Amino acid sequence: MTSTEIQPFTSSTALFVTGERTVQLDATLRPQKLNDVLRAGVEAEQQLFAANVEGVGVLGAQGFRLERRTPLVNAMAAGRVPVAVGDHGLILERRDAGWVDPTPTASRGDVVAFIEREALQAVTADCELLERGTSGWTSRTLLPTERCADAVADGPSLVVLTAGGSVVEFDASLGQTGRESLGSGLEGRRLWRAESGALVVTTATDVFVKPPGGLFDAVRALG
Repeated sequence: MTSTEIQPFTSSTALFVTGERTVQLDATLRPQKLNDVLRAGVEAEQQLFAANVEGVGVLGAQGFRLERRTPLVNAMAAGRVPVAVGDHGLILERRDAGWVDPTPTASRGDVVAFIEREALQAVTADCELLERGTSGWTSRTLLPTERCADAVADGPSLVVLTAGGSVVEFDASLGQTGRESLGSGLEGRRLWRAESGALVVTTATDVFVKPPGGLFDAVRALG
C-alpha cells in the first residue's frame, strides 16, 4: 500500500485500515481482508456506516450495503446524526434511514475539521464554520481572506490553524481573541489539543508545542 494514502477508521470492536484494499482487525488482531475498499466509516445508531468509491451505506456481517450513490465521499463523522463529507463540502447526512443533502449552497469548500461545541460543527478550507442546528446547517465566515488547515474546540472557544501557519483563537461568540504566527513560509497541516492542555501544531516541516499559559516553541525539524 505504499503508493496509496492509508486511511484508518474504527468501530467499537475493530480497526479498519484502507489503502489499496481494506483490512479489518478485531480483538484477536487477526487481519481480515474485506471485499470492498472503504474510504471512511463512522459508528452511530449501533451500526457502522461507511463509504466506498460508489457511495455511502452500511457495513454489516454480510459486507458493505450501498444505500446512496455519491462517489466523492472521503470522510465521515457522527453528531446528532451520521454525516458524510466529500470533495465539495459537507454533502450528506442520514435521516430516517436515508441520506439527504442539507448543505448550505454557499458552502462547498473541503471540510478540514469536525468539532463538537454546543453542536456538531465543521470548518472548511475556505475558513467557513458550518453548524448543525435543529433546522439544518448554517454557515459563517471565520477568516474571509485566508485558507484553513485544521481546527479544535477549546471548551466553548475555537482554535483554528491557517494554511499559512498562523494559530487564531476565537471566543464562544466567534470573536477573534488572539493570533500567533509560527513563522513566515510555513504550511499549516494539523492542530491537536493534548490531555495536558498543550496545543500541538504540525506544519510541512516542523512540530510546535504550546504548553498551558506558554508560547509556541518548535520541537524539532522533520527531516
